[in-house]
Amino acid sequence: YLNTNYTGDALFNNDKDAYDGAISQINNMEQYEDAKQWVDQHLKQDMKWDMSDNTVATFYGLLEKHFNLI
Repeated sequence: YLNTNYTGDALFNNDKDAYDGAISQINNMEQYEDAKQWVDQHLKQDMKWDMSDNTVATFYGLLEKHFNLI
């Protein structure tokens, strides 16, 4: 499972329900490509993530690690 101890404050605008829901959604996916597409379509846009932010890069890194890509 994706590490649920990761702080979602900056990425999820301090919305714990949004964070928990996103982690649950990702943990139910079997493939990285599906998870990344979902993150790109829902989290990146809805939460207005700044793709140059290191916190965003860290989240994507955790996503890759979760699916054993790194």
